[in-house]
Amino acid sequence: MSTKFDPKSKIWIGPQNKCIFNPEIGLGEIILAVLARTPNKITQISADNGVKLTCNELRVKSIRLAENLKRKGYKFGDIIATVSRNNHDISAVIFGCNIIGAPVNCLDPNFTATEISDLLMITKPKLVFCENYNLKNVQSALNEINLKPEIILTGDEVHEDMIHVTSLYEEIKGLNERFYIPPSIPNPSKHTAIILCSSGTTGKSKGVCLSHSTMISHSSGSGNENDSLFCFSSLYWISGMLSLMMSTISGMTRIITTEPFSGKRMCEIIENYKITRISAPPSQISQLLEYKNIDSVDFSSIQLFILGGSFVSDNLRKRLQKYLKNGVVIVTYGLTEIGGLASLTPPMSKLGSVGTLRPRMMAKIVDETGTNLGYNESGEICIKFEFPFLRYYGDEIQTRNAFDSEGWVKTGDIGYFDEENHLYMLDRKKDMFKYRNYQINPSDIEEILQKVTGILNICVVGIPDHDNGTDLPAALILKNEKIKLTETEIIKMAEENLPDYKHLRGGCYFVDALPLTPSGKVQRKLATELANQLYENNKNMLRKGTE
Repeated sequence: MSTKFDPKSKIWIGPQNKCIFNPEIGLGEIILAVLARTPNKITQISADNGVKLTCNELRVKSIRLAENLKRKGYKFGDIIATVSRNNHDISAVIFGCNIIGAPVNCLDPNFTATEISDLLMITKPKLVFCENYNLKNVQSALNEINLKPEIILTGDEVHEDMIHVTSLYEEIKGLNERFYIPPSIPNPSKHTAIILCSSGTTGKSKGVCLSHSTMISHSSGSGNENDSLFCFSSLYWISGMLSLMMSTISGMTRIITTEPFSGKRMCEIIENYKITRISAPPSQISQLLEYKNIDSVDFSSIQLFILGGSFVSDNLRKRLQKYLKNGVVIVTYGLTEIGGLASLTPPMSKLGSVGTLRPRMMAKIVDETGTNLGYNESGEICIKFEFPFLRYYGDEIQTRNAFDSEGWVKTGDIGYFDEENHLYMLDRKKDMFKYRNYQINPSDIEEILQKVTGILNICVVGIPDHDNGTDLPAALILKNEKIKLTETEIIKMAEENLPDYKHLRGGCYFVDALPLTPSGKVQRKLATELANQLYENNKNMLRKGTE
């Protein structure tokens, strides 16, 4: 079945086949049942050290962790945070929390202390799992907001003064894991299983609450026990979380690593573990394609190479497809607020498209008045799913603003459907942009640079780098002519005071005036066009200088 269009309501409807697993029971119960089916199958392999974990071993660890958390006083509804890489412990931690009904708030392990504190200040977890390498960052973040949860370490490294997660794997007297019955989760479609972070145009991070039913419905996809899946993303990203859930629930083997992305490492893992399915943002693929030995890499095992998270250029897609003798490149479109993917491209689909709707998805395109549009008419993409996100944690106003009056999620993205019901995403309505899949709020950079003496006004935008599938942060600056200040000094300050992904790779440009509305607000669309023009002019000058 394919996407259909209702001309009367002007709504696109995805296939209506039902979820394979019952979404009205707890996520932890589903996971334990699936793991029990094939106890001796390898469900997880660490590419760092080759350590393998069978389904039964993961099941037992998850059960013991759940029950030991209960013995420590943690219960249904208690929020537990993770700030860990994809190490061999993190899957049992997530599943153990799912079993007892403790919502898990996943943060990126490489965040700064300030970024961690900003997010934990929202959810106020009672327990935090992190690693020894980022322990000081986590402790500093917690001190900054005067929060005192228990901290438990995961991963290979231990600390003499800290509890390690291995203590939660200890056998419990009288507990028979073989016949274990997990606690019943009341109202799984209304109870939060996972809290992932999403940033909005206001600049404040928001905790997106996804229910047990949402995660089950999105994770019950294709794939089988002969598949091996790999994704560099940590569990902070919806792609990382879905890789964990989908591989487990569908019976695939998940390959993990704590190492950062590199084209070389990706190729090594693909070859060594015969990866059949791999998920990555386009920014990683642009680096992969620049790997010097790529022509000698064996990609023959890959069946699906899934791209998403930001704009995927036709050129990038075609360049990658050239290396896949037995597989296809799949382009996806989704967002955290629906718990995963809204659409994906079928094999041999149209270039430029992000595909047709996934099962149980509905979409509409609306103009600025909220009127539904038809074929080839561009407007805001709105999505409706059977199990939408529950709320932005602790933020009723932003939750209401995320939906229209009919319960559709407003994506903030501009796009259209063609006559064959293929979706095209054209632009982002929001001010946010992404560098290598890290979301950036312009105000985060503007706030730091505004502290520089001599800056009167500033506007930070993202310059599209389509070849590499990413946006480059750039700053337009109105400065006091009486103050001596150079673009190089501002770029250096950004490098010294901001994390790497927020550096001004798109450049810094002094302008005579910023485009403003009558009320004095910066018109970001015009500012982006101006910055893009200045960036291209600068590139052309550099090119001529080398001729």
